[in-house]
Amino acid sequence: MTGGSGMLGSAVVERLRPRGLICLTRRQPVPAVPNVVVDLADDRLGLDRAAYDRLVAETAVIVHCAARTGFRVGRETMMSTNRDGTGNLLKLAERGGARFVHVSSAFVARRRYAPAEPPAGQPSPWHYLDSKQAAEDLVGASAVPSVIVRPSVVIGDSATGQITTQQGFHTMLESFCKGLLPIVPFEAESTVDFVPQDIAAGAIADIVADPAVTGERWLTSGSHAVTAEAISVACCAVMAEAGREPRRPRFAPPDMVDRLILPTFAPVLPPRLLRMFLGLVAMGRLFGPDREPFPTSLPPLVAGVPLGQVMRQALEANIRYSSDLPAHVRDEAA
Repeated sequence: MTGGSGMLGSAVVERLRPRGLICLTRRQPVPAVPNVVVDLADDRLGLDRAAYDRLVAETAVIVHCAARTGFRVGRETMMSTNRDGTGNLLKLAERGGARFVHVSSAFVARRRYAPAEPPAGQPSPWHYLDSKQAAEDLVGASAVPSVIVRPSVVIGDSATGQITTQQGFHTMLESFCKGLLPIVPFEAESTVDFVPQDIAAGAIADIVADPAVTGERWLTSGSHAVTAEAISVACCAVMAEAGREPRRPRFAPPDMVDRLILPTFAPVLPPRLLRMFLGLVAMGRLFGPDREPFPTSLPPLVAGVPLGQVMRQALEANIRYSSDLPAHVRDEAA
């Protein structure tokens, strides 16, 4: 497995740990499992011939979770890690007759909405999505038995909201809960598709366990995705329960942000709030009321609970966890 120290990968590790797991790492070791330090950009993963041959012999399934994800990373760096690294792992799988479970992103389906180039000086999701699509193309063209897994925005645990590393989604929750930004750079009716970390990890572990699974699997909310305005309302409700009254933000479409809001407010926003705002601008380009909903491969019931209800409860749990509420408030709510 690659990416075992990451946000989603660490949850997958917990489910695969008893199954003879070996983690391929770059810098941060994964505790309590064998680790092999590799360089995914190298044809032989940076290993000498003997170590590479041992890895080939020991590998029956490759779970590829590692990726560069930052929206400020350049195109070539993205391609080197996400596309070329996938190609080198496919060579390992082909040589050893291993199955390949490739964790991509549901948002590759949104690439057609992108401008040719990101606006100057702004972080952009498009280099990341181009690299993930290029990696998917390599997987699809390979003769290796494979599954492409496409999670949407991965959030914290569905019951507790806990997550190892907070992401852009949690920045949005913080902004809503604390009233940090008077304007949010997406339309109120934009749909925000997310999947809780534990549900995504469990689905990936099930795919690993079933060699009959092939093709594509979408780990998304699908038709249960909620709007940005609904998330804002949920944040205000949770804050009200805690005796706080955050200011409801206004929403602005991307064209208004680019034409009017950024030129006016970017020079005067404090650096932290400007970084937060620009990160939300990049996220907002992935959402929108005109975007088709993702399909979902998740079952209609999760542990006997309807999927839509699970997603609503997960959203509330993540709001509580991400909003710096006192621990006893989070515990009582859970």
